[in-house]
Amino acid sequence: CRRIAERTGIRTVVLSGGVFFNQYLVTKLTKVLRANRLEVYCLPPPLVGDEGIGLGQAAIAAERIS
Repeated sequence: CRRIAERTGIRTVVLSGGVFFNQYLVTKLTKVLRANRLEVYCLPPPLVGDEGIGLGQAAIAAERIS
């Protein structure tokens, strides 16, 4: 994420998907991302499952179309 942010200027990270039901992982990853001066959002249930992945894909597609 840090390398992508440096290359693109994008400083926002959204965590979604089933792996982020794991609170330990969310807590540790959020700490590392924020230490790298990235803004972190975590989609709340029920969007932390596959619905959240679909939402992210839709957001990327919408940005590319516009």
